[in-house]
Amino acid sequence: MTINVGSFRLNPDGTMTDKKVPFARSETHLSELLDGVCNSMNDYALYVDPETHHKQYRRFAPRSSGSSENFPDFKNFQFDGPEASNNLKFACETLVEELEDDIISLLGQDEGNVQEELCNRVSDYCEDDSQPNDEL
Repeated sequence: MTINVGSFRLNPDGTMTDKKVPFARSETHLSELLDGVCNSMNDYALYVDPETHHKQYRRFAPRSSGSSENFPDFKNFQFDGPEASNNLKFACETLVEELEDDIISLLGQDEGNVQEELCNRVSDYCEDDSQPNDEL
């Protein structure tokens, strides 16, 4: 499925310049997805690696209902109640708002390394590459 994008203005010769892009990579679709991306922060909790004691937020809830595949071991998660989820959601919303144009631009391209580009080049929020996060 494709969607027409462009200015939809007529050129002086009466033609219109527009471009068809896959709907999944359209700015419209990506904006809609970003609007709801932070709504699932209740599915994340602080995870402490038992060996390195490295802390990071990880998803603990399964992605599809009824699926028990890859269900994490809860003993390494710290559940601090709804306030922690609200704080994480607020942080997510702040980042998405700050980086929305860059996120849409990167996802709209056919780049293979979106996570690395966003993390290191665009946002410069990632400090430690030794702890990769495949959650994204």
